[in-house]
Amino acid sequence: MRGAVALVAIVVLAACQTGQSGGGTKESITMWGTSNTLNDYWATTLGDFEAKSGIKVNYLRVPEDGYNTKLQTALTAKDSSFDVFIAYYGLLPAFKSMGAIAPLDSLISQSSAGADLADIAPRLVAACTYKGSVYCIPQFGDTTMLYYNKKILGDAGINGPPKSWDELVADAAKVHNASHAGFCARSTVDSPSWFPGAMMLQYFLPYSSQNMASFLDDKWHPLLTTPEAFAMASTYQKLLKQYGPNGIASYGFQECEHDFQQGKLAFFLDASDFSGEILDPSKSTVVNQVGFATIPCPASNSAHCTLTAPWGIFINQNGKHSAAGWKLIQWLSSKDIQTKSVKDGQFAPAVTRNSVLTALSGSKQLPTDLANALQQGYSTVDPLAFPQIPEVFDVLNPLSVALSKILSGQASSTKAFTDANSQMTDILKKAGYIT
Repeated sequence: MRGAVALVAIVVLAACQTGQSGGGTKESITMWGTSNTLNDYWATTLGDFEAKSGIKVNYLRVPEDGYNTKLQTALTAKDSSFDVFIAYYGLLPAFKSMGAIAPLDSLISQSSAGADLADIAPRLVAACTYKGSVYCIPQFGDTTMLYYNKKILGDAGINGPPKSWDELVADAAKVHNASHAGFCARSTVDSPSWFPGAMMLQYFLPYSSQNMASFLDDKWHPLLTTPEAFAMASTYQKLLKQYGPNGIASYGFQECEHDFQQGKLAFFLDASDFSGEILDPSKSTVVNQVGFATIPCPASNSAHCTLTAPWGIFINQNGKHSAAGWKLIQWLSSKDIQTKSVKDGQFAPAVTRNSVLTALSGSKQLPTDLANALQQGYSTVDPLAFPQIPEVFDVLNPLSVALSKILSGQASSTKAFTDANSQMTDILKKAGYIT
């Protein structure tokens, strides 16, 4: 998963089956997902669901490479062998255009408190909403997160996290030395680097209620040649080229996370997804040193500066067991499962419900600053930060290439963004969005 961001893949596998248990026939459904921290944890809860619901779940999890392509192939073919699937919410328009997803509105209106969308951060629900209808339930509450090492900052006389990007640059400069780098973010096209790049753009570009995305104007023209975008590119270059680890141009999120876990990094910018692993003492040496923060929004974009790239749980419109699938979705998104996941030391951003965040804030598994950062991030998320079009990843790729060129020295920040702007424009013209 990773904010989202990683493109995950599945092989088109297996079908819904009917089995025997305790002498009676169980309804059987199939859910597609990937093998990662949250999905693997969810698998451990399905025995209880099966016992209470009488519904057998075939949960197919595979590695995360190439999933979107395979999934879209299956959905285009009207594959009915699975009933529920987990996918990146940004693909919602593409799923809708191919007649692959069922709106959940009627199911939500008929359900008990298990759905209770009012308890889920409203902007996460908005990310699962398309043209007025809800098509998925947020699987986790992904938002912009700045992880920082309190000891490294304290040793340099810095008392807390930065409140602006200028402060972050200054703090990274103070703490960068041979023992630990100042700043890290994923930096390769494959990782992809557009994700932290898009996070930063949210803070630099002014918000418009009619904007189609964080980097497009209301007529679909890219904004990467604006002064604000050039300022962002310059800031990105300073943070990573001057204060990043050696070899930063080849870093993915895994390398940044590993360096942070080993105390070799002061600041790590990425999605909130990593908090569970950073707080896992079997993986991290900085459990007692880590801090969590969301940089406050600037005046130019005071309420939509954080980025969400969550995954949602969808019902396959061509599946055969939508009612049973909806029961499973309610179970996985319930207060009980979210609370249990945190108490079991698992995936804190799996908590999308305000009531659970409030109840668990200050616990060992959900430190107060993490709960506060999640709530702040959720409240300022722009649910439409990426264009709601099937060509979304085609449009984002030039940004990723530009950021990689900046770090590798193949182009200046101005030249890289100018080229990316031109490429994005060509893609949007060919697709018919720019006339």
